[in-house]
Amino acid sequence: MAFRRTSARLLTFGALVLLMLAASASFAFAADPTLGLADLQAKLDASPSGTVSGYFKTVVQGSTIVTIPVEVKGLTGDTPASSLILFEASGPRIETYGGIVAGMSGSPIYVDDEGVDKVIGAVSYGDIFTIGGSGLATPIEAMLQLRSDYPPQVTSLESPVLMDGRVIDRVIVSAHPEKYSVAGAHGAFVARPLSSLFIGGLRPASAAYKHLASAMAKRGVSVVAVETALSAGASSFSTELVPGASVAALATRGDMWIGGMGTVTYADDDTVLAFGHPAFWLGSTNLYMSNAWVTGVWPSQLEPYKMGYPTAIQGTFTQDRSAGILGEVGAAPAETPITSEVTNVQSGHVTTSSVWVTSELLDSGELSGAVGSAASIAAYKQFDSLYAPGSANTTTTIVVSDGVHDYTVVIANLYDDPQDVVWMMTSDAEYAVNSLLSVLSDGLETPHIVSVDLTASLTSARRAARIVGVTTLEPVHPGDNTVRVSMLAYGVEDTQTVDATLTIPEDAPLTGEITASSTFGGDDFFWYGDYYGFETVAERERVAGIVDDLAETIPNNAVTVEYLPMSDDESEDPTDESADTVSDGPTIEATAATPWVLSDSAFAEIT
Repeated sequence: MAFRRTSARLLTFGALVLLMLAASASFAFAADPTLGLADLQAKLDASPSGTVSGYFKTVVQGSTIVTIPVEVKGLTGDTPASSLILFEASGPRIETYGGIVAGMSGSPIYVDDEGVDKVIGAVSYGDIFTIGGSGLATPIEAMLQLRSDYPPQVTSLESPVLMDGRVIDRVIVSAHPEKYSVAGAHGAFVARPLSSLFIGGLRPASAAYKHLASAMAKRGVSVVAVETALSAGASSFSTELVPGASVAALATRGDMWIGGMGTVTYADDDTVLAFGHPAFWLGSTNLYMSNAWVTGVWPSQLEPYKMGYPTAIQGTFTQDRSAGILGEVGAAPAETPITSEVTNVQSGHVTTSSVWVTSELLDSGELSGAVGSAASIAAYKQFDSLYAPGSANTTTTIVVSDGVHDYTVVIANLYDDPQDVVWMMTSDAEYAVNSLLSVLSDGLETPHIVSVDLTASLTSARRAARIVGVTTLEPVHPGDNTVRVSMLAYGVEDTQTVDATLTIPEDAPLTGEITASSTFGGDDFFWYGDYYGFETVAERERVAGIVDDLAETIPNNAVTVEYLPMSDDESEDPTDESADTVSDGPTIEATAATPWVLSDSAFAEIT
């Protein structure tokens, strides 16, 4: 339901919490009778007051469906593609709550037609400037068209109506209703279509949460900001998805969920219509369709909202359109597990997490930004603090299919971070998934991410060092040369050294430049804050080739030694000591493992 300053929200502040996959039942529904716009307009025209009385069904606590009185005031058009229904809710609940409650989106509105209560539409939007029960409903005709076509949003009002003592002569549906404060004071009913989402299971101030919210925003879907974490857990509560029942639409489930909660509008056999507005606005899709338990309503004259959580999975939402969402009771969507297990070296405490992502959204790249966030949860369970400085040994395992073969990618690494190693250590998981999905841009392969798993040993002890010097231990010669790299390790007074073996061909010049550098934070390192979309590749890649590349990932604790052979520029006077030198032959490289995550570099001339 869309209301007030943050109107048109898919779920309310605090209304998404737990989720558990339960065996779905096959419920058979007898559809409620409906009343079309033409007949509703005829009723309005025939009414002495110009209004029509009715009610809507919704849940305000637990799973019990209650009714709330409404007065239908008018229509914004005469076709499903150009109309919203203006109404005003009333009664003690509306007065107590402070207005129509966020989370009532999809609540079916009924009016009497010759002794039969018929559905006219779904509670969908609210005026952000009105204190009271004013609202907008999506016509049931528009929602039923989800099965065939998809009407556009409505932005006009045909004739003025009286709402909450204010004359309304136009409707403005905007993603940024705050820009219309003046318009709202001068006859406009300003509402925001619901396309916001919530993230549960992560601390809102954490790097994982911020990254995921940013990734969603770049895809055009805003995340509702909350001050405290919405918890995740398990509940097996299950009930039939009848009109007026609470329902949730989710992209992920488990220890981290992304999605929102609203109300069932219409049910016909195993088909369910809900919300009266988009969830993620994905069009044809696959989202989890679940029951939801309403803990209660938080009253507010600014924005009242339902508090609750998704529970048992009942099927799949297959359409996510402007007029609402359409689902089928039965099988859940195909899904990909993202699991993690973290051991705290100091305490011995082991934590685990499991998140399931709808495979269609992950494989299409729509939720690729969720991988690192989901993989971080087990580690965040270890700390009752926002940041966790320290180091971690990690093993990231990804199984991917190119439609013909399954491949397993295993990346072992070491991470160290002075602020939050928990977030940093998920880099390999998200980088690898985005690299594998980069082939989508060529249209030749459609990889399927089968599973993602992260195991880590984590400690608050820092394991970092700065490279400060590089030298050879003997004159450079053909064959194996020992190169010594000097480092200043965190918390250690003495300078540390690591030796690498550099093999120089017989015909290579024995003068040049030698460099020691860290792979951590280099050109190939994946920085979350700056990343969006797929990794850019110069040539067409195949899944098999990317798997091979990922298998050769150089860990962050490796030092790379490079020798660039140089010879005097023959165009210069050979007796001139200031003569320039030029590269003579390819760079010769070697790597060596260290106990630290390295930074910086060192350089030396070989003469």
